[in-house]
Order: sequence, then structure tokens, then C-alpha cells
Amino acid sequence: MDEQVKKSRKKRNPREHANLFTVLTFLYTFPLFLLGNTRDINESDLYETYTGHKASILGKQSQVLWQQELDNANTQKRKPSLLKVLVKILGWDFLLIGIAVGFENFIAQPCKALFLGGLIGHYAKKDCSGFPSYLYSLGIIVSTLFCCLIGQPYLMASYHMGLKMRVVCSSLIYNKILKLSPSSLRKSTPGYIINLLSGDINAFERVGFLLHMLWVCPLQAVLFLYLVWTKMGVASTFGIGFMVMFIPVYVLLGSILKKYRLKVSTRRDERIRLTNELIQGINVIKMYAWEKPFAEIISTFRKLEVDSMKKSTYLKGLFTFNEILIATSIFITIISSVLLNDAFEATAVFVTMNLFSSLGLTVTSFFPLSVAVLAELRISLKRISAFLQSQEIDLCAKSEDNESAVVITSGFAKWDEDGNRNTLTDINIHIKKKSLTALIGAVGCGKSSLFQVIQGELRLSIGQLCVNGSLSCAAQEAWIFSASIRQNILFGSEMDEERYMKVIDCCALETDLKLFPHGDQTIVGERGASLSGGQKARINLARCVYKKADIYLLDDPLSAVDSRVGNHIFENCIRAFLNEKTVLLATHQLQYLAYVDYVIALDEGAVQMQSSEKELEASKFDLSRYLSQDQSASRTHLDSMLKPGKVETHTQVQEARKSGFISIGTYKRYLFASNNPLFVICTVLSFVFAEMCISGSVYFIGHW
Repeated sequence: MDEQVKKSRKKRNPREHANLFTVLTFLYTFPLFLLGNTRDINESDLYETYTGHKASILGKQSQVLWQQELDNANTQKRKPSLLKVLVKILGWDFLLIGIAVGFENFIAQPCKALFLGGLIGHYAKKDCSGFPSYLYSLGIIVSTLFCCLIGQPYLMASYHMGLKMRVVCSSLIYNKILKLSPSSLRKSTPGYIINLLSGDINAFERVGFLLHMLWVCPLQAVLFLYLVWTKMGVASTFGIGFMVMFIPVYVLLGSILKKYRLKVSTRRDERIRLTNELIQGINVIKMYAWEKPFAEIISTFRKLEVDSMKKSTYLKGLFTFNEILIATSIFITIISSVLLNDAFEATAVFVTMNLFSSLGLTVTSFFPLSVAVLAELRISLKRISAFLQSQEIDLCAKSEDNESAVVITSGFAKWDEDGNRNTLTDINIHIKKKSLTALIGAVGCGKSSLFQVIQGELRLSIGQLCVNGSLSCAAQEAWIFSASIRQNILFGSEMDEERYMKVIDCCALETDLKLFPHGDQTIVGERGASLSGGQKARINLARCVYKKADIYLLDDPLSAVDSRVGNHIFENCIRAFLNEKTVLLATHQLQYLAYVDYVIALDEGAVQMQSSEKELEASKFDLSRYLSQDQSASRTHLDSMLKPGKVETHTQVQEARKSGFISIGTYKRYLFASNNPLFVICTVLSFVFAEMCISGSVYFIGHW
């Protein structure tokens, strides 16, 4: 397919063959930056996805591990844990990040503060010359270099870990969507699923780094307390105690933030669900001029969502007071030392400031954020895990009878599991391999429901289903996705030129493709806007037929085409191309019953007759009621071959691109988008004032 061609042309990712030094310094990204300096970067310059991040690898691994977790949970009679699956896949990544975080916080940062204290103490002496000053300076440089070489790579590794978690969970969700039972589909609205894929998965972005702060923070507090104690004595306990005192406050804020995060997710689910239902029924809303009432309803839901988001943001804003807490802790330590009449030097003050700055960033910023991220992670994992445990379609059992393709014994089924009325009642059918079986019946008699049962989409409440072989189905309502006609037919399968051309011919698409200017590369809309009903039906049929399967379920594919095209499809596709396959054809075209092997007649969800064509003639079964349905069938979708003057094609328009510098007007419009210039100016001035206060406090201590 086209995507595979593009993928094969992409350059190999430089991260694949990068050594340790280039990974730590990100030198492997320099060629792309140099290229961007000479010209604009386009799609052909992008690299192939890094092997460790590919969804094809992580997705398959996660599917296997999640199935194992489900089996173990059923055996041990407990709830399956998505966290265990993530630990098995990303446990080593998380451990390596933890080692790097620990090395920076417990070795590199304390050494930098101690070397700084040693350098200041050396110059405070009368004889400040000599070799020790060079050693202290070298120690500061090396420890700072180690912080850079370790800090930035482990932050990048943390984001990569978050990306992998997103890929794993997205793969599990997408795979689950394909297996959901009808009852689960009704409960899991599109808005709910979209929110899982967009909102909940975003909680994984900073997990790899911030979760380590939960154990780094208390250990770092103990270590730094000891180091400050050696410099400031008992006074150090007051400063660190003041800082640690705010940890329970931030934990409480994290629990409150968790509640608001849940409210935001719930209200967003409701808003997206309502918006989706509104779009589905937009024709009715337009017809009755209900736009304003429904717009007000959506605005109300959006307002509730925004209110929860505002409160959540205000709480997150309280986590940014770390600079104030750090400065206050240093002030309390120094004042306590003065009041206790403890002697201290400039060395002790600057070492204390350095250690408090590192500890304060961890205690007042990273630790509260880690608590909030942990709360969001627990909620997201709980929601995703609940979705992954939704009821699935039943996998069909395999019959020991090698002559049978489909066998249903005493089958009862209903769409509403809580209802009393059965959709299908006492179904007993036996379809042999390599046979052509026609399924006839009035509109609404249960033909499509029977197909859903065979596919496993509709569960049998009573009875047994056995299917021997793979399935391919052409649904009654044809659907087209936004891509080329070829991609709609291949649907991800490998291109087989000979089979593809045979499918095009037997599905009567050859003449249509010649009339399109781009042939089978013509882009069609998501709802097939550029195609007639018959064309969509034949592309839908071609997609089903192109797939190599043992059993083909064709749900009334001849109703949307005229008699000439219908004869061509029946003779060349159903009877000839699928001659060696098992075909179950639902149809109202009773003139084709003379050419099928078996006939099954349904009426009000029950099998009225099942026999061969000869037995049908001998039984003199009354087909008049089915014939009347055929005669009264709507002809609004009957399709004749396209006329050249009526061909509508959709072409992909290239996106407009501009190169150069961003204009000042763009920044101006961005800054004043709030329509409140005074608010913007005050915000900027507050940032400037805050930085002046932070820098001024350090300058004042140095001067003092």
C-alpha cells in the first residue's frame, strides 16, 4: 500500500546506531538541525520510527501480556491489573531512570554544594592561593557536568517511557474496540473512548520521572538534613522542618486534585457524548430549528467542565510556591542560628542555600507534582482497565465435523439482554463447506442478525455456534473510509496484483475506475461522498471478496445495483470467483435461487425452511411473500454504470506552507487574545517582579 511505500523510503532513525556518548549529549539529532538551518524540513526528511517505540512491537507484546494477566486473574479469582502489564514491559526502563535520578540527587548535587563550600572557605582564609582552589573548581565543574549528562537524558528517557505507556494502552484500547459486544458498545460511547485516548492517556507523560520523587524526597531530606546539620547545627532542623511541614498540605491538595480530575473526565465524557449525538441527529435539529436550545445545553456542559478545570488549575498553581518556601526556609535557618547564638560562616550559608535550593525544588515542586500525577495515574489506569474488561464478542467454537462450515444448534439471541423478546428463536442451521446458501426473508426477519451471530457480534443466550474457518463479511450498509479506492479494497492486506484485478472485474468496478481521472487512486470521502450507492456497495463487496477467507457472508449486496450489474456480480463473483468457498448470501432477488445449493427461509427470527433448491421445488414452499418484498424494494439506490458527465472526484489539497520568521503581529495577537490588555500587562509585570525578588534575596544574603 501507499503507506508501506512511504515507510520504505524513510531514512533509518539515527538513534538506532547511536553510541552512549551521542545519546547522552543528543549529538545524533544534530544532522537534522543542520539540515533545518539550510532549508525547510519536509515530510521526506523525517526518520523512521525508533524500533523501541513502534506500536507493532509494543502492541503485540502488550496483547500477549494482557491476555496472560486476564487468565491469571481468572485462575486466582482477582481483578486483572493493567499496572502489572506495564511493569513487565517498562520495568527495566523505570529502574534505569530511578538509578539516574538517585545518582543526581544523592551524589552529584551534594558534591556540587560541598565543593562550592570548600571553594568559598578556601578563599575566606588569609592564604587563598594554592592547589586546593583548582581542585574545588574542578569538582564543581565535574559535578555540574554530571548533572547535565545525567539529568537531561533521564528526562528524555522519562518522556520516552511515557510515550511507550501511551502506545501500549492505545494499542490495547484499539484492539478492544474491535472485540466489544453490542451491549458493551452501547455503554462505551464514542465520547468516552475518545476521552480515554486523549485525556486519560496524557497522565502517562511525566510518570517515569515524577514517580521516583516519591522515594527520592524523604531520603534526600534525611541526607541534606545531615549535611546542613554539620554546617549550621540545630538551626538546620527548623528550616527543613518548615519545608517538610508542607508535605502533608501538598498531599491533601493532591487528593483534592484527584477528585477534580475525575470530575473533569466525567463531565468531558458527557459533553463529547452529547456532541456526538447532536452531530448524528443534525438533520432533525436543523429541520425543527433546535440549534439554539441544543447549543445552550452543550454550553452548560462545557461550563461545568471548565469550572472543574479552573479549580483543578488553581490547585496546581499552589504547587508553584517552591521559591517562596525555599527562601523562607533559609531565612528561618539563619534566624534560628542567630537566636541560638551559633557561630556560622559564609561557607555554611552558601552551602545551606545550595542544599536548600535542591531540596526545596524536590519537596515543594516535584514531590507534590508526583502526588498529583500518582492520583491521575490511578484514575486513568482504573478507567482504562475497566474498559479493557468490558464484555467481548464470543469466539466461535470449532466443530469436529470437517464437512460443516457453520452449525447453529437450538440458537436463541436478542439484542437487548434485559428484554423479553428474542431476535432469533430456535435457530437450527447446517451449512456445508464450499456451498452457496441463500438466506431469504422479509425485511426485519433477522437475516442481518443471523450474520451477526455467525461473526460473534451477537451472543447466543441459548444454544451453540460452531464455525470452521475464517470469515469475511460484506455488510448490508456499505461504508467507505477517507482514502483511495485501492486502500478501501485492500483494507491493510498485501497487494496481490492478479487477485486484485480479478476482484475489480468480478465486482463490476473496471468501467467505473476508467472514468475516474486517477483510477483506483482516486480519493473518496469518509462517507463516500463522491460515489453513488451502487459504487459504494460494490467497493464494499470487493473489500470482502479480496480478503482470503474460508467463509464469505454477503448481506444483500445485490439490492443496490441494477439487474444487469447484479447478474454480472452473481455469475462472475459469487458463482465463479468464490466457487471453492463457502458463501452465505442474504438476498431478496429470488430469481437467483435456482442457482444456489441450499436455501434458508427466515420469518420473524425463526427458520421456516432449510433445504436444497430441488427439495424446495418438490416441497412447493410458498415464496410469494418473499417475492412481494422483492417487488416492493426501494429502487432509489439502483446503480447503473457511471456516465462520464456525472463523475465527482475528491482530490487531496496540499496544505499551505509559509517559511520565514514569525511576525511581531502574531505574537501580539497571541498575547492579547484574552481581550484584556491590562490583565496581560499585570501578568508579565508579576513575573518580572517575582524574578527580581528571587534574585534580590540571593544578592541580599551575599551582601549581608
